[in-house]
Amino acid sequence: MTKRITKGKDGTKFICKCLFCHQDFLVKGFEYRANKGKFCTREHMGKFRKGKPRMWKPNAKQLKRMSEVQTGRFSGKKHWNWKGGRRKADGYIFIYKPEHPYPNIGKYVYEHRLIMEQKLKRFLQPTEIVHHLNHIRDDNRINNLRLFVNNSEHMSHHNLIRKRNQKGRFI
Repeated sequence: MTKRITKGKDGTKFICKCLFCHQDFLVKGFEYRANKGKFCTREHMGKFRKGKPRMWKPNAKQLKRMSEVQTGRFSGKKHWNWKGGRRKADGYIFIYKPEHPYPNIGKYVYEHRLIMEQKLKRFLQPTEIVHHLNHIRDDNRINNLRLFVNNSEHMSHHNLIRKRNQKGRFI
């Protein structure tokens, strides 16, 4: 229940009653804000809703469908939105490889890492870095890729190139 008490230049003020502690509290603004004001603090809102049933409860059929999606019945090629297992994000190409020992969360692996693994005939360690020499992220030709043992070596390579470019400019 809301009561309007004043209407001024700074907006209308309403008195509302908290559903948890039954104290009156002040709400400034338009009437729709006053109708939303059911609790005097967020803490009271949390305590009031704790233990209450959720608004939506899935039925047995929906529960079965949810568990099938989570367990993998509809993952990968069986998913209704499957587009072939090759996608591009942030300039890089990803390939769907759920059997790979080091995939990301969605079971995808960078294509340039897979190409380097095929050349070396072994899996790359997570610390190893595959660098694109021409800095084009989707150019995954083997002669454009270079393997670094760790990120420290990779950054040393970038610093060396940066120093060469600076010397060339100022000479």
